[in-house]
Amino acid sequence: MKTLILLTICVFLFSCETTPEKTYQDNRPIIEKDFIQKLAYADSDYKSQLNDIKRHDVLDSDKTIISQYIINKLKFKVNNWIGFVDDISVHQLDGENFIEANLLIPKDTVLTGDYPQYNAIVLTAGVSIKPNKIKEILKNLVKGDKVNFTGIFLPNGDRIIDFSSNMMVSPDYLFSNPKFDFLIQDIKKI
Repeated sequence: MKTLILLTICVFLFSCETTPEKTYQDNRPIIEKDFIQKLAYADSDYKSQLNDIKRHDVLDSDKTIISQYIINKLKFKVNNWIGFVDDISVHQLDGENFIEANLLIPKDTVLTGDYPQYNAIVLTAGVSIKPNKIKEILKNLVKGDKVNFTGIFLPNGDRIIDFSSNMMVSPDYLFSNPKFDFLIQDIKKI
């Protein structure tokens, strides 16, 4: 009798399907992962400061370090990085229409949460509304599309990379949710 019960339990256990946890291979370029790590370190460094004066100093220092990393290590250039389309829309500035495309670089390999744009690196690109290669590609992309892209971080007039928090609430999100001006040179859905 015990053998029959044990056999029944074994058959039941072996017949239960277990779905393995989904894992994602991180195929992002090493330099892209390094950039994400630099921002994560700056975020941790900033948030670990308990004194407001030190926080302010660390904010300025780490912002300079990130800017210098983009200028000196990346040479402003992004080559075949992987991200996701957040938004593509048409806007008007000074009577001229232009396309704004926001690309997200998540900290992990996938977008998470209901509002992934507040938990990722945001690259904002202005694209001419006039016929061009990038406009034609953007016409076929939608929010959430995984993309491979190449482009340039856009410096300000002093050739410094200035960036802000995508949330614009406080500097607390400057490194965890930064927003950079960007020029898309090539993009394709993957």
